[in-house]
Amino acid sequence: MTCIMKVLMLDAGPGPTSTTAVALEEIRRQLEQEGVEPEILCIGDDPTQGGVDRAVRTMADMAEETDGYVFACQGHFGVANSCLATVLHRFFNTGAVCVNKPVSAVITCRRSGGTSALAELNSFFTMKGMPLVSSTYWNVLVGSTPEMVKQDAEGLKTMRNLARNMAWMLKSIEAGKAAGLEKPALE
Repeated sequence: MTCIMKVLMLDAGPGPTSTTAVALEEIRRQLEQEGVEPEILCIGDDPTQGGVDRAVRTMADMAEETDGYVFACQGHFGVANSCLATVLHRFFNTGAVCVNKPVSAVITCRRSGGTSALAELNSFFTMKGMPLVSSTYWNVLVGSTPEMVKQDAEGLKTMRNLARNMAWMLKSIEAGKAAGLEKPALE
């Protein structure tokens, strides 16, 4: 019996045609080719308190069946957008089990500041015992418009490699479980 692995991807960009949507679409296509089921949850047009609350509730409801996560936002002034940071603060306080679930952050930015925003998001995940999924370069796409991001060939390759690494890590975890390997007992 084959286990279907699921990755929840949260798009904290401004809408379904934004730069972050381009990044997540590239990842989604590659995950599907790798046999992993992705689902994109877009905060998009509703970054208000209500939109954040809905996203947190949806993520908490899906946490049990989610095997891995990808969180995407635009970087501004060298930091992740406040919408995603708020969602992460609240989600990690819901009690949802995330320990040992692979995770990756993706940043889109106009020109620079993507790596500092990426480091900021990674600090959330390491505090929750989530293995970071890397790629072959920083998980950053450069461009101020979706059309410009689509021209970032190296960034798009990085997104595909991120998806391949996520799929490999999920499959490795499943193989370990099938071989009787238990999760580490944490103090």
